[in-house]
Amino acid sequence: EILNAKGVRYVSIDIDMHRSTCKHPLGEPVYFGGVSRPELLHRVHASQSAAIVLTMDHADAALHATRAIRREFADIPLLARAHDEDHAFALREAGATRVMPETLEAGLQLSSSVLQVMGMSDIAINDAIRAERNLRLARVLEAHGDSCATTKGREPSR
Repeated sequence: EILNAKGVRYVSIDIDMHRSTCKHPLGEPVYFGGVSRPELLHRVHASQSAAIVLTMDHADAALHATRAIRREFADIPLLARAHDEDHAFALREAGATRVMPETLEAGLQLSSSVLQVMGMSDIAINDAIRAERNLRLARVLEAHGDSCATTKGREPSR
């Protein structure tokens, strides 16, 4: 919904046939298939994308997809949701450009709520959460070096 609200065009590939067949007729760009299949990614013109984003539930499948995508689309930024920081390290090693560990974000949100209940100001909370997020994500980036330079200058796919 955020991407739509900001006018960002995207294509979604979902392994859940029910979800993809329900959303596609509504005009949502959701297709059935596995992102590990290069022919499917070529069919949706992934080579023209500003980025590829993985939000897969199964850690091993996400690693397999990351490796497959990297073999076909080495220069396209690959952003991936990880279950935890260990999974994030593995995704970075497999070629993900950026990763976001779910457990990190959930923990930061919970910490923010605790600090709010304790009466800390919103500014102090935001500063503390930002500092912790940056510290933890820096550890993940150090695992494979930050390759964010490849993301500059790319246009979203049309």
